[in-house]
Amino acid sequence: MPNAPRDTLAELHGNLTTLTTESKIAGTFIKRIMPKTLQNGALTGRSKELIALGIAIAIRCDYCIATHVKKCYEMGATRVELVEVLDVAVFMGGAPALTYASYAMEAIQAFEPHPEEEDAE
Repeated sequence: MPNAPRDTLAELHGNLTTLTTESKIAGTFIKRIMPKTLQNGALTGRSKELIALGIAIAIRCDYCIATHVKKCYEMGATRVELVEVLDVAVFMGGAPALTYASYAMEAIQAFEPHPEEEDAE
């Protein structure tokens, strides 16, 4: 059973901190390649994050699912858009994708912005 999405992200960030201090390639990927790939171009950064979420489900990566759900919300995606991505991922990936889509649904609930939290800022 995978960790809760927030725990998954905390674990990932801890592991990446160690990795990027010792690996030249990992740091370059995180600091240069990822941001450049996900910036606005012919597709918006938000669209690219939604695509990344669908791929994360298809390739069965808990870390990627938690990361991209959180990033989708940060880019302004809605819950309805995220659930449609889950539908497409399940359509393309079948039963294995369905199990990871259920984890993505947990992440959607965990990272969903709440208006009262935004008002408090």
